[in-house]
Amino acid sequence: MHPVSAVLLLLTLRQVPSPPVSPAPPACEEHQILELARAGTREICIARGTLTGLLFDAPVTVELEDDARFAEVLRGRSGLGLVPPDDLRPGERFRLTVRFEQESPSRPTTLVLVAQSGRATRQVDVFREQRSREALARQLEEERARNQRLQEENRALREQLAPTSPNPRPREEAESSPRGPITRALRGRPARPGEALRAVHGHSYRASGRVGVRLLLLNEGDTPWHLAGAELSGPRGEPLRDVTVVPTGSLKPGEERVVRVEAPLPEDVPLEALRLTLQAEDTRAFTLPEIPLP
Repeated sequence: MHPVSAVLLLLTLRQVPSPPVSPAPPACEEHQILELARAGTREICIARGTLTGLLFDAPVTVELEDDARFAEVLRGRSGLGLVPPDDLRPGERFRLTVRFEQESPSRPTTLVLVAQSGRATRQVDVFREQRSREALARQLEEERARNQRLQEENRALREQLAPTSPNPRPREEAESSPRGPITRALRGRPARPGEALRAVHGHSYRASGRVGVRLLLLNEGDTPWHLAGAELSGPRGEPLRDVTVVPTGSLKPGEERVVRVEAPLPEDVPLEALRLTLQAEDTRAFTLPEIPLP
């Protein structure tokens, strides 16, 4: 090849544009914190059918690109809630222009909503300035408390789903029984005047020759409620024997706990409802007078 031709070919190849590189999708977190004073990405994951809420640390006005397409846009003085459209396509991007009322109108902040096929960010906290060490420590404590609540809720859920038994041997029999437990969901019951306990929700059940109740209880009082025992009886007051309650112990103010109360009952004994009484170590008691059985 002639030297001049080789040079011209090399220059031509250098002028060929490189293929565009698609931006990497943002990391989708359930809870996202944006500090506008810091450098970095300002992208927020959204997904079809999922509500994403933004909370700002000062009053704002917000402009959402193509907001008419969104299924729901809820504006507040310091917040924004939005539900993306049903025809949302993965990779779509929408500009969110934010103007803080205390700043110059000529200094808007732009956030970008990025459509994802599945997971979305549900809560976004937006701060104009970097947070102080005290604010970060407070957030850490809140996250620890939130994790503790989640662990307790998971433990309560596992207890609700576990086979019911007053002792290990009936539990093994229940697991191998061809007839599994039959349950019936129960509605919650608010605390009555003078009571501290509230039944949030629960279910009654029959399984392997016994009946029982599982309840999620909440102590709405100002003092601990120490559960010491329980009674189960029929609707006409006939008591059931060998009643067990798990767990016993103190329920602190504001604390929730799953409690299981059960007793043996032959399968051929007709019983349509139960009366439950939880007894405290003092004179207090909590009664559900009529719990329908499945």
